[in-house]
Amino acid sequence: MNKLILGLFSLITFFGFSQTVIESDISRVIIYKQNAEISRFAQARLLAGTQEIVLTDISTQIDPSSLQVQLTSGGHVTLLSAKYERNFLLPKKNNPEIEKLKTSLEIIQEDFLWLNNQKDIYKGMEDILNVNKDFGKSESGFTPNQLSDLVTNYKTRLFEIRK
Repeated sequence: MNKLILGLFSLITFFGFSQTVIESDISRVIIYKQNAEISRFAQARLLAGTQEIVLTDISTQIDPSSLQVQLTSGGHVTLLSAKYERNFLLPKKNNPEIEKLKTSLEIIQEDFLWLNNQKDIYKGMEDILNVNKDFGKSESGFTPNQLSDLVTNYKTRLFEIRK
């Protein structure tokens, strides 16, 4: 009995009510001080009966109370209601330009980090040289060649470690 009721409900839903998903194109944009008005144009061939028309790719920043729908048709069409609803189950579409900019930003951030690491390494080399600037005196313990080798090894090893 439950299967029969479920089957009848499915048939009524299938034949009596259908959903049409269509894409719309932006036809006009007017920018105001606080908001903007975006007019979209969409075409759909409608079947007889009640249908739900779903427009995709509408901004998520829309003010739902500002939604307006205008029908232009040669036949008899009646708009029963219009509402704005977000579908969180659909995958998020990313703009290719935004993805390209994100990739560029990541590369620039990596380069910036590497430049900061180089700066730190050279600062460390400067500190070593400043501590040992009197390398000719007997208490320092380093000859000029040893100090040069120490600084070169410091730089080489840190570049290897941080790269």
